[in-house]
Amino acid sequence: MNQNITLLQYIQDAASNKPAPGGGSVAALGGILGSCMASMAANFTTGKQKYAHVEQEIQTLLKEMECGRQQLLAYMEEDETAFAEVGKAYALPKSNEGEIDIRKKTIQQALINAMNVPLKVMRTATELLEKLPFLAKEGNPNLVSDTGVAAVFLEASVQSAMLNVQINIASLKDNDDANQADDESKQLLERAEKAKKDTMTLVTEKIKR
Repeated sequence: MNQNITLLQYIQDAASNKPAPGGGSVAALGGILGSCMASMAANFTTGKQKYAHVEQEIQTLLKEMECGRQQLLAYMEEDETAFAEVGKAYALPKSNEGEIDIRKKTIQQALINAMNVPLKVMRTATELLEKLPFLAKEGNPNLVSDTGVAAVFLEASVQSAMLNVQINIASLKDNDDANQADDESKQLLERAEKAKKDTMTLVTEKIKR
């Protein structure tokens, strides 16, 4: 996401017939929103005597959430750039065998680059999501619903990014990078689903009290 445009402009562009921002960028934005809710819950925990026994861990979590947000923000813009490069590759001339070969190789490399961005989104969002069971258990219980919101958004980020990884894999031809990305994305999704489930179990228990 270009930091010079407003959120309203981003929303309008995402809803329009423009090629970008698309699903990969929006997946990263979902992760950013999730991390914001985790930070909110942590900020209502830190500095309070009642939670002094976890102060250091909460401070570390806050730093991790901030770092994750910055990474995801960069991936939003990176995804838009990568998608544009795919479009340029498909637009290359193909009037002779030489041009066809160059076009084919350029398309494959552009697709690999486009696949790697949402894969990075998956990694970051999963890592952040795995911090949430601790926050749900030890954080300020008055903010536990916000921790739940964080879990929902971060898992959605992983799920959404997974779709963008898979659609690029589908266009890659017998490629080692694609095979590795397929394996890693499935592992990340499994981790994310477990972390979300663990978090929501704790959130639900606290809300019921």
